[in-house]
Amino acid sequence: MFAGLRVVWPGPAGYRDRALYADFWKIVEHYRIAAMSAVPTVYRTLTDVPVDADISSLRLPIVGAAPLPSAVREAFAAHTGRRLLEGYGLTEATCATTFTPPGAERPGSVGRVLPGQQIKAVRADSDGPWADCAPGETGVLVIGGRAVFAGYVTDPGAGGPRVSRGDNVHDGWLNTGDLGSIDADGFVYLTGRAKDLIIRGGHNIDPRVIEEGLLRHPAVAAAAAVGRPDRHSGEVPVAYVVPAGPGRFDEAELLAWAGTTIGEPAARPNGSTPSRRSRSPPSASTTSRRWPPTPPPAPPPMSWLRPACQQRKSPPPTRTDGPSSP
Repeated sequence: MFAGLRVVWPGPAGYRDRALYADFWKIVEHYRIAAMSAVPTVYRTLTDVPVDADISSLRLPIVGAAPLPSAVREAFAAHTGRRLLEGYGLTEATCATTFTPPGAERPGSVGRVLPGQQIKAVRADSDGPWADCAPGETGVLVIGGRAVFAGYVTDPGAGGPRVSRGDNVHDGWLNTGDLGSIDADGFVYLTGRAKDLIIRGGHNIDPRVIEEGLLRHPAVAAAAAVGRPDRHSGEVPVAYVVPAGPGRFDEAELLAWAGTTIGEPAARPNGSTPSRRSRSPPSASTTSRRWPPTPPPAPPPMSWLRPACQQRKSPPPTRTDGPSSP
């Protein structure tokens, strides 16, 4: 808007308007849209919408606000010929901290730091000093610079509001709570949330390992893995899935699929071992809703995969605010 360019709003419901998607590519053609920003779920939906218009004007499809599954990245590129450009940031640091310019995409990276901002990975103990991580070493991502907020407003009714930074800001650096690394070229990679790790019998399981494997199945539209308390192992993974279409999942098929796509042994379904030969994707009509976990050495059997419509008390998957939220 500052440059005098046209901004197109999809309507009051935004991307939540299901009717929008049928005409989405025609809207891009009509207004010659050059850039758009959305969450991964939107781009996942668009991969199922036939490209029935000229979208050559679209040069900057920006994605943020949640981790981008590799399956969505690859499917969108194959479907549209456009590569998604990832960004990363938090509201507390004025939204955008990193961005991927066109032509600089690196799979798994959310780009490099924007001018005027700072970002680094640190080893952060709850009651100790922070130590900078080496290039490529995973740690907690922290953001510095003038864009970092002053703090949260607390106690508005106790003698007036107060600004409190709590444990979130140390010496001007904002603790994002996100785990990640920064390579020698300055590209930032997200690996998960510090509080979302599932600790199973001493094994640290990143929920994204499970989610990425499930999302590669053509009949799974969305997936989230969380930890459930367990007397034997401390925690066991529980996964929630959203079907890509109607129809009942085939339990045995998804179990076999997960055993070949999830590389972490403690995160695999019970009794599965990864195949040495690659498997062809199953048909969309054969998937599974329920999934018993793999206990080490052998906790009592339990159900792991659950329909996403069931209510759950566990937190949602990794949240990383990107450059925009619809």
